[in-house]
Amino acid sequence: MTIRAAETAFVLDTTAQLSPQIAVWLRDRIISGHFAPQDKLKPEHIAEMCGASATPVREALMTLHGEGLVSFAPGRGFTVRPLTRQDIEDLMSAHAHFAALLTERAARALSDADVQKLREIQAAIGDAAGREDFDEVERLDDEFHRIINRSTGSDRLKWLYRTTMRFIPHRLFDQIEGFKEAAVEDHVVIIKGLINRNPEAAAAAMRAHWLNVATMLIRHMRTHGALADG
Repeated sequence: MTIRAAETAFVLDTTAQLSPQIAVWLRDRIISGHFAPQDKLKPEHIAEMCGASATPVREALMTLHGEGLVSFAPGRGFTVRPLTRQDIEDLMSAHAHFAALLTERAARALSDADVQKLREIQAAIGDAAGREDFDEVERLDDEFHRIINRSTGSDRLKWLYRTTMRFIPHRLFDQIEGFKEAAVEDHVVIIKGLINRNPEAAAAAMRAHWLNVATMLIRHMRTHGALADG
């Protein structure tokens, strides 16, 4: 199992269910290359790393099996399924499409107070990135996108956005080169489109943002041997 212990700490949130938390943790590490293609994922080993029992770990692994990230065979256990560049491009293109649609609608629906809040959050993201406070960058980045998405009133579209978002290891701002810069620089163009109430410009900026993230993620995965096609 190809992992670097210093970069794989599992942090338990006592207010949330354990199995989904482990699934998020494993998903991030598979996508970002901490687990290599064909690595065996032993529930007992992972349980020890998470400070949990094997039962929620198996539940988490079965969730990832349903998503196509992990294979399972009776008697042989769980194995990381190979991912290709095309797999990541397909997922990220879908996510960029849903994010752009939400942003296009947000440009019409956001209040002036919401737009001002986005500007304040963006300033705080820049400050946090300068301090290399990556936990704060992550928290503020989540809030930035949440304000945009919640203004649209489209539950189905937001569900599609969240579904594809699961495959983006956004919790690794400090490890994937360019992630924090994208949160600073790309957001500025998105805000400009929202300030000008220009749906097309705002949507194009959001789409470009996520395709930029895709490029960085693919580069990171290739460097760490996480892509089956190199």
